[in-house]
Amino acid sequence: MNFIPVVCLLLLLSIIIPPTLALVSDETIDEWRKAAEGREGIIRTLEEQLAQQTRRIEQLEDELRYIISNGRESKADTNPAQKQLPPPPPPAAPRPPPAAPPPHNDHNTPLKNYDSHHLICPLSLSTIPPPTSPDSGSTCVSHPQLLSTICQMVPFYVNNENIRVNLGGEKLDSVMGQEEDVEYPKYTPGAFSSGTMPKGYYERPHNWFLNKVMKGFVEVTPKNKAHDHDHDHDHDHDHDRDRDPPPPTDCVKGTTYFMMRYEYVNLFHTMTDFFVAFETITSTLESHDPLSSDYQMVWLDGHPEGNLDTIWSRLFNGHPTYVKQLPKNACFERAVIIPAGYTSAIWTNNRSFSSPPCPRMMDSFANFVLARYGLSGTQRVPRRVVIIDRVPYTAHPRSKPHMPRVLGNLGELKDSLEAAGADVHVVQFESMTFDEQLLEVREASVLVGVHGAGLTHLLFMSDGATVVELSVNGLDMFQQLERWRDQVKYVQISIGQKGGQGNYHINGGGIKQIEGLAMA
Repeated sequence: MNFIPVVCLLLLLSIIIPPTLALVSDETIDEWRKAAEGREGIIRTLEEQLAQQTRRIEQLEDELRYIISNGRESKADTNPAQKQLPPPPPPAAPRPPPAAPPPHNDHNTPLKNYDSHHLICPLSLSTIPPPTSPDSGSTCVSHPQLLSTICQMVPFYVNNENIRVNLGGEKLDSVMGQEEDVEYPKYTPGAFSSGTMPKGYYERPHNWFLNKVMKGFVEVTPKNKAHDHDHDHDHDHDHDRDRDPPPPTDCVKGTTYFMMRYEYVNLFHTMTDFFVAFETITSTLESHDPLSSDYQMVWLDGHPEGNLDTIWSRLFNGHPTYVKQLPKNACFERAVIIPAGYTSAIWTNNRSFSSPPCPRMMDSFANFVLARYGLSGTQRVPRRVVIIDRVPYTAHPRSKPHMPRVLGNLGELKDSLEAAGADVHVVQFESMTFDEQLLEVREASVLVGVHGAGLTHLLFMSDGATVVELSVNGLDMFQQLERWRDQVKYVQISIGQKGGQGNYHINGGGIKQIEGLAMA
């Protein structure tokens, strides 16, 4: 074979290609890079649009399941197994036309009952309560716009041997390092039971809490009333169904609320729990009073003691009981399962499932909390600036000795504000009681903090006060929360990292902006 032509061709290419590449290496390659970036931007936009459409489809699926569920419910009335249920209550009388709501700046008369909430802002409720008539039996109602579903069980049986979770309430130092998984319950069939499956329940995407509860739910039919068709089921299921429930005389009287806590030591997440518990109790309890002695509360989690536990006791009729600390086969005359905090109206993580803010409803909740701590009459002090200083602390068994998002030049900010004539308080909420925290924010004219749970306190600031979020990640959860408390002004100032990971600095322009707010 003659290799001479091949060698000549290679030599020719070695002469031609390098100059050609040199001609396109700068301008053309930059154009190629920009074109690629443009295509990536288009792809990202399309992905976001696809995600929005996916969320919309999930909403439509929810609505369709609700319609189908209602259809099945009406057909179930003809099922022989349902004949033992009492007839549904007669339709309620038409609601009278609502009276004009009081002026928005009247915060001295908080709304105290569900009817007031319903008339002023019906779509903003986290919970739409089921009928409270004894004839209504076990019922679930899903919110048309949110992920929340509230269920009433009449009666309700709990067998905590079918619930795998820690006992709960352990001293923190005795469980340091334990896995989080053991604090969250796992249910097997028979954990919960009642005479019938609650009407109106259907599995909703993202409502993980209630879906898991219902996987542990079984119907209980007394053995002497078991239906013949029950024998067609497998033996394990018969064992769950056909057993005598405790006699009603042994049931805990009144209403018992069951609740699952997730981020139990984070003030923002726990505030969503407080808020939805307040809404649920005021809308399902006959007295509409969270301080009433007519109810009890049970926690379904197994978290150890936490820094926010005492607030539950202060707000909701004493300390709740952990589900694992109940007696075996406990019976409750009436149970209401409170929706998880992440499904409440003030949780803004999933914008596809949201409702309009209702400041009057938040005023009712905030005034309730302030009254419980004796701070209803406390007002802001002119030129008082409260700066939140974030410091590491041990909150739960997995806490690390590191605090992300700290303000490295806090001293510079404090000195500048004091030089301008402001009364500056630097606070470390981690080492303060909730009473002390509330007093500080209630007297603040300006509350300043790097993005963190402490900014949740904007809900309890005096009318006309300002909260300043030093933003590091562009999240707007506190801006959205402020829409529920519109008598407080929200200001966001972006800050950047300096001197190491998690260490942020505010520039001179930001400091001047806060000075202006303090001296206004």
